[in-house]
Amino acid sequence: MCFFCNKVDSKNHGHHIVLYSEDGDASIGNMITLCPKCHREYHAGRLQIDIGRF
Repeated sequence: MCFFCNKVDSKNHGHHIVLYSEDGDASIGNMITLCPKCHREYHAGRLQIDIGRF
């Protein structure tokens, strides 16, 4: 299920909350799932993840 829109899709992507480039790890606690549309929107800067929630 997509973290943002709740869409269930077999093509959903795993996404690191804290990126590797920012010292994020590969643990399941650092992952969310995003549908392809929301993943593109996130990387385009149109969606924000509130890291304080985690």
